[in-house]
Amino acid sequence: MPMDESLILVSLDISRAYFNFQVEFRDAEGFELNLLYEFLWALARTMSMTLHIIKFSGINSHHITENVFKALGASLGTALEESKYTRSTKGTL
Repeated sequence: MPMDESLILVSLDISRAYFNFQVEFRDAEGFELNLLYEFLWALARTMSMTLHIIKFSGINSHHITENVFKALGASLGTALEESKYTRSTKGTL
């Protein structure tokens, strides 16, 4: 997901808890960014969700953080929307 100079990939599967966070950036003024990691890991555990978040580019900590949530929201929206198509072959093969 692009946003200004940042480019973030979020991929998820709601089935079992796993968290891969490949995002590095500096703490923003007044906000410890390790809290972002802890929040997202807790979200993945609580939802039993495999969650991969990878930063391909970005310099501004604010843009990176905002884009993580933007990409996560878009991915969750796609994963949870009703569809007549099966998005998994689990239990059918």
